[in-house]
Amino acid sequence: FSNFDFPKYDEDGDDSDDPSDGTAPTGPCTDDLFEDNDELAAATIFSGDPMTDLVSCPEDEDWFAIDMNENESLMLDVSFLDADGDIDVQFQDATGAVLASGSSASDNESVNVNATNAGTYYIRVHLFADDGVDVGAPYSIAINEPPTCPSDSFETNQTEANAASISVGAYASLNVCELDDDWYAIDAAEGQTISVTLSFLHDEGDVDATLYDPTGGWAVSGTSVTDNEELGPYTVATAGVHTLRVRLYSDNGTVIGNSYDLDVQVN
Repeated sequence: FSNFDFPKYDEDGDDSDDPSDGTAPTGPCTDDLFEDNDELAAATIFSGDPMTDLVSCPEDEDWFAIDMNENESLMLDVSFLDADGDIDVQFQDATGAVLASGSSASDNESVNVNATNAGTYYIRVHLFADDGVDVGAPYSIAINEPPTCPSDSFETNQTEANAASISVGAYASLNVCELDDDWYAIDAAEGQTISVTLSFLHDEGDVDATLYDPTGGWAVSGTSVTDNEELGPYTVATAGVHTLRVRLYSDNGTVIGNSYDLDVQVN
């Protein structure tokens, strides 16, 4: 995910340029008990216990800080009624880089988050649109266990160090989930070509793939927003083990993760 800012509000509380085109409520917004946590430096410490009776006000972000262990994963659930206001959420590291976000146009936001390194991370809550009768929107935050990704015959290959060695051929019924990449190791000689095809339904999740050379350098990627990805043919410049990373960029479907078939050819 790239670092970005939520859209700014105009005078009527929406995100357009016309200050008279919306019907946002007017008047004071009732602060919750954790104000003023309006910026990263003033973030409220989040112990992990559910936090209720929170209020997101227009042009008044809420920030929370949470300590996480290395490689710790969790599900961040922000609960609200979209009819009261459209709330968006970001998960950031200490530098302000956005690691995960939720910005749907429906009730609630659920975000899978992962801490690559131990340290303090930040939750940024923002009222994108104030749609209710009263100014501001009530919400709550809870931390839950992340959903379990269906396993396949190559688990646990979720890191480059544990990449599964594969040879030329087709592999069916594999599964990839958010925060649970699949890594494969493919050996090839100088001058050979590597071609990779991933077959999947984009409606169930956007699957991307990247092939790296033996030095760790980028070789070729497939990052479309349609069904399937085709990588290559890539001509091998350096003989040795190449690594293939398969990643679920976004989980769009009705089930956790997305299934895919993998075909690898080395000629």
